[in-house]
Amino acid sequence: MQRRPRTFVHAAMAVLIVTSLAANEEIADYRHESMEAVGAHFASLRKIVGDEVPFDSHLKMHANALNDYADIMDSLFEEGSEGGEALDKIWEEPEKFAETIETFQEATQALVDVLDKEDATEREIAQAVGGIGRACKGCHDPYRE
Repeated sequence: MQRRPRTFVHAAMAVLIVTSLAANEEIADYRHESMEAVGAHFASLRKIVGDEVPFDSHLKMHANALNDYADIMDSLFEEGSEGGEALDKIWEEPEKFAETIETFQEATQALVDVLDKEDATEREIAQAVGGIGRACKGCHDPYRE
């Protein structure tokens, strides 16, 4: 009689573990898709700033999208969401990692601020876009596979 409750408890625990692992994998997949979107917005900015495409009117949209992603970036790396291309170092060095997110947030806000100026120069815009690129690299180098 004692075996049945134990078997049930073990089965229930296995279901919870598998469900938790599946949820973590979904979070890692969602994070990956979000990062792909960040990359696409950044690539679009670079094409516009580099005069490869004639869509200057799209600059603010891409800048605002990156700034929005910067605002949610920390939530994409919550404890327990390990996996994907994110290195475990993220969760081992949470304060240092938080600094890289803050740098990205500041860089995206700087571009939004430049674009809000009526007299923004191409150089100022290019420098702000470059700041975003450096922020991305500053996180990818130490924290991404």
